[in-house]
Amino acid sequence: HNRLAVIAQGIGRSPEEIEVVIQEEISRLDLHPGLAFVGNATNYVIPDVRLYREGGELKVEVDEEKLPQFRINRTYQKMLESAEVPEETKEYIIQKIASGKWLLRNVVQRNKTIDRIAMSLIKRQKEFFESSGGNLNPMTMKELSVELELHESTIARAVANKYIDTPRGVLPLRSFFTNAYTTSEGEEISSGAVKQSLLAILDKENKCKPYS
Repeated sequence: HNRLAVIAQGIGRSPEEIEVVIQEEISRLDLHPGLAFVGNATNYVIPDVRLYREGGELKVEVDEEKLPQFRINRTYQKMLESAEVPEETKEYIIQKIASGKWLLRNVVQRNKTIDRIAMSLIKRQKEFFESSGGNLNPMTMKELSVELELHESTIARAVANKYIDTPRGVLPLRSFFTNAYTTSEGEEISSGAVKQSLLAILDKENKCKPYS
């Protein structure tokens, strides 16, 4: 707290001596010395939407705790009401308030879009969510854009770096969009299901004589 006089009295040295030591020695110390022995920082995934079961039905809940609170500082409010403040300044304040409201509307709209996407996932991927062995059904952003009457780029932006908390773990929303492959029986399956099948085969192979 920069209480040099108190420190000086406590150790019997002059404030000037202490100030020199602080500048030349103490201020150069690393406040977080343990970081030198740590690798990359752990980045925790915080789901943007939660999928849960209630009354036998699957439901979704978008996390709105991160929604910013929009408040107008009283100082600026008084400036808008004051006759002494120039009109140019008032116009500047009004523009900034409008920008804040625009940002808030965008965030609210984004949450609504994520909610609609998650609701569609429940309908299209019900088997995947309800069964630990369920596979993903093929689904592309273009198909979903037609269903939700949104532009494909809007969906791409909405799911970018977003995660959903499901009974099968926390998953990227992007992972639910996969291409379709047709089996010999004519059934369409997702590329994710193909990968899971391959992993199951490789898991059971003889490691001393692996498959080609």
